[in-house]
Amino acid sequence: MAWLVPLGVMRNRGSLCLMVVGLVSLFGAIACGPQQAAGPGDFDKISVETVTPGTGPKAADGDLLYVRYTGRLKTGVEFDSNINKPGRFLFAVKLGGPGVIAGWNQGLKDTQKGGKYKIQIPSFLGYGEEGRQPSIPPKAGLEFDLEVVDLIPAAELETLVVDDITKGSGPVAAEGDTVSVHYVGKYLDGTVFDDSRKRNAKPDQFKIGKRQAIPGIDWSVRGMSVGSKRRIKIPPALGWGEQGFQGVEPNQVLIYEVEMVAITKG
Repeated sequence: MAWLVPLGVMRNRGSLCLMVVGLVSLFGAIACGPQQAAGPGDFDKISVETVTPGTGPKAADGDLLYVRYTGRLKTGVEFDSNINKPGRFLFAVKLGGPGVIAGWNQGLKDTQKGGKYKIQIPSFLGYGEEGRQPSIPPKAGLEFDLEVVDLIPAAELETLVVDDITKGSGPVAAEGDTVSVHYVGKYLDGTVFDDSRKRNAKPDQFKIGKRQAIPGIDWSVRGMSVGSKRRIKIPPALGWGEQGFQGVEPNQVLIYEVEMVAITKG
């Protein structure tokens, strides 16, 4: 059974502790100028085609989307992709925010989790009259094949999702206890970024409530007993946040499978 924990009950309970490896940044935003007449290789308006319908809530401003994409010029030349590229992971989009071109903010509205889309973006909603050298020329229309792998509504951006995999036995962990845990950390696409057993034969250890682990881990191990295992989906607000950490991209959802090895009561 899954249970949810809102951020409000755990504010200021933890800080960064568990190790991750770096990611490679994807393309950033360029300010969009006024509408320009379509030039060679441009589109005259934005269009969105649903290739495969998704399910669940429709994306709206403030939601956090995780996407796979391939970008091409109107001529068909590919200029960027995060699909099957070493070191490239799901791209996080805070819809309506400044982190992407205006065409993405418009084109991704009303998309759904699991959906695949083809979006054609005119240059005035992309990189404008200047383009973005060396891969995007001036007044270039852009075409994206996009898959929305996950969608977190704005109202759920500060909520943990915790699933009990295996029940343990004995006393349960509580604030002030020192716990020893093994874990595997993954990104939403299943890529493993940390495995405590491979990194160190001894389990990781921290004291609950003393800012020795990221908030999502600190809170979600409470109530575990020795031998229990949990799957934890940690939103950015309870993980590495909007700024990321030591090369970790901003706004990453983290998936941890945690096993409780030992508890020393505080």
